[in-house]
Amino acid sequence: AGDRSLADVVAHEIAHSWTGNLVTNCSFEHFWLNEGFTVFVERKIVGRMRGEAHRHFSAIGGLKELSETIKIRGPENPLTKLVLDLRGVDPDDSFSNIPYEKGSTFLFYLETVVGGAVSTDDFVSYLKSYFAGKDPQEKALMTVDWNSWLHTPGMPPIIPKYDSSLSDACTALSCRWKEWNSSSSCPFTSQDIKALTSPQKIEFLAQLLEDCATQLTLEKVKKMQDVYDFNSYSNSEIKFRWLRLCIKMHWEEQIEKAIQDLNAWDGSRERAIAAYYKNRASMMYVTAHTVATDLGLKE
Repeated sequence: AGDRSLADVVAHEIAHSWTGNLVTNCSFEHFWLNEGFTVFVERKIVGRMRGEAHRHFSAIGGLKELSETIKIRGPENPLTKLVLDLRGVDPDDSFSNIPYEKGSTFLFYLETVVGGAVSTDDFVSYLKSYFAGKDPQEKALMTVDWNSWLHTPGMPPIIPKYDSSLSDACTALSCRWKEWNSSSSCPFTSQDIKALTSPQKIEFLAQLLEDCATQLTLEKVKKMQDVYDFNSYSNSEIKFRWLRLCIKMHWEEQIEKAIQDLNAWDGSRERAIAAYYKNRASMMYVTAHTVATDLGLKE
C-alpha cells in the first residue's frame, strides 16, 4: 500500500508461527483456534505499535465485517458457530471471516473477564486449570457461557466495550456527507481526511457503504472524488471499498472488478461473470469457489 497500513497483515502472519503452526487445530471444525487466536495476537501487536485505541478500532471494524457475514449467511446458519460440524459439508463452503472475528471477539471478551492476556494450549481446560484458586479470575470464568460462545450460531452473545474514539471520527465525517444537501455549496476539503489513518479511511468508506442507497447520491460520490481523490490511492483496501461505493451508486466509469456488487446491478451480471472467468485462473481455489458462489455459478 505504500503507507505501512497493512503492517497488521505482517503481524498476523508472524503470529501464525505460534498460533496455527507451532500449535495447530486438530481439524477444520476447530479452525477458529488458528485464526481467532492469531487475529487476537495480531491486534495485541497493533496495540503495542500504535496504541490501545488502534487495537480497539481494528476490533470494531472486524465486528462490523462479522455482522455483515452473519447477515448474509443467516443468524441461525450452523456455519456461523465457532465449533463446526462439517460432516457432509465441503470445508470450503464453511470458510469465512467468522473463525477470525467471532473467535478474536471471544478472546477479547475473555481478556476482559479475567483481566489480562489470554494464552492457552488446550483452551477451556487450560484456562480453568491455570486460574484455579486465583480469585477473582476463577470466579469470573464461571460466568462465561461457553456453550453460547462455542456452539451457538449467529453473532457473539456478548459484545465487549471497545474504545470507539477512532471510529467516532469516521462516523462524524460519514454523517456529514450523508446529511449534506448537495444543492448547497460543498463544505468539504481535502483536510477532512488528512489526519485520518488508512484504517480510518477504510472505516469511513465502510460506513458509507452500509446505507449508501438511502443516504448518498451519485452526485455526492462524484464530489467526494473531486475533494479526496480516492482514485489515486494505491492502498488496495481503500480502493476496494471506494470502488464498491462507486458501483453501488451506479457510477459506470468506475466499473472494474467489484464482482458481487456488479452481480446485483441489473444489466451488469454478464459483465461480472465475464470478469470472473477472465481472472479465475489467477485466483486461489477458495477465492474462485467463493466468487462463483456469490455469482450463483455451479463450478
